[in-house]
Amino acid sequence: MTKDELIRQIRAAQARGQRAVCATVRAAAIRYATELRAAAINAAAESALNGIVRSGPAAVRELPRYGSVIEVTGSTGFGAHWLQRTGEFTGFINR
Repeated sequence: MTKDELIRQIRAAQARGQRAVCATVRAAAIRYATELRAAAINAAAESALNGIVRSGPAAVRELPRYGSVIEVTGSTGFGAHWLQRTGEFTGFINR
């Protein structure tokens, strides 16, 4: 269902005075918008990670919180960490 379809359903329910249907459809519209924002954030993070991995050297570091991590830092000073033992992404570096 697209955002426009959701809006049409909300307006139609409002015109018929169907408050319960309107509230349900409005909640669906909010979930849809939230999913779109999350997808945009994930795409931006993936793009940033791809740039970091392609442009920076990798090093193994020992961090108090995570233990051994693989650290990749780009030329701008930004970077990312992955757990050495599992490869799980742990976060971005902002220097």
